[in-house]
Amino acid sequence: MSQLRLFEPPRFPDDCLDCGRDTFVLCEYYMVSDELWDSVVFGRGLLCIGCLEARLGHRLDPADFIDCPCNRWPGSRRLESRRRGAGDHREAA
Repeated sequence: MSQLRLFEPPRFPDDCLDCGRDTFVLCEYYMVSDELWDSVVFGRGLLCIGCLEARLGHRLDPADFIDCPCNRWPGSRRLESRRRGAGDHREAA
């Protein structure tokens, strides 16, 4: 019996499910609330900030991030601007 695959898994565990870019290289390790994540991601994997925002249909803000160690690690300029809620809203995703 063959299994139906809903998506092709990334080549490496750190690759974004949508664009395939390495989230480690992008410095985009983060955690958002389970409710937010589960509303757009089905199963396991990672998304870069741009792809998560594309799935959500809006820009992330500080309230979306939970209190956990990885959300205190240095991140990309894009990730840091979402955590702070500051920056140019026209910044490339």
